[in-house]
Amino acid sequence: MHLGTRSLTLSVDGVSRTSDVSDCRIVSTTANRPRLLYQLPPREYRLTATAAQDVTEDSLWSLIWNRAGEFVEVDLRPAGGEMPTEDQPWFTGTVLITETDGDLLGGAAEASPTTRFTFDIDWAFTAKPTRVTL
Repeated sequence: MHLGTRSLTLSVDGVSRTSDVSDCRIVSTTANRPRLLYQLPPREYRLTATAAQDVTEDSLWSLIWNRAGEFVEVDLRPAGGEMPTEDQPWFTGTVLITETDGDLLGGAAEASPTTRFTFDIDWAFTAKPTRVTL
């Protein structure tokens, strides 16, 4: 199945955050850790996203403001769905909530009534996310 952008679903700490995010990815990079000669370079996995600024108490923005430094469970469903399947797996893991460098609140003025301020998320997974199927 080819992935599209319409169905992507993100849950953080058991709460759907899909409507908050406009861009969401699991990113893999080479970790800055030593390796043995016969091993592949160690990998680090991160959850990155762009989200709308919303200072209400139950928002994703407030989760970061109030719980930075805590670990939470996330699941990313690239094809959406109520249950993971072989064709539409989910990817789950634990991330550390951190404040990303850069804009956290506010931004440049804009005359359009539909423009929203955004902020970026860049949270490290504690391990490679798990591919979940049933």
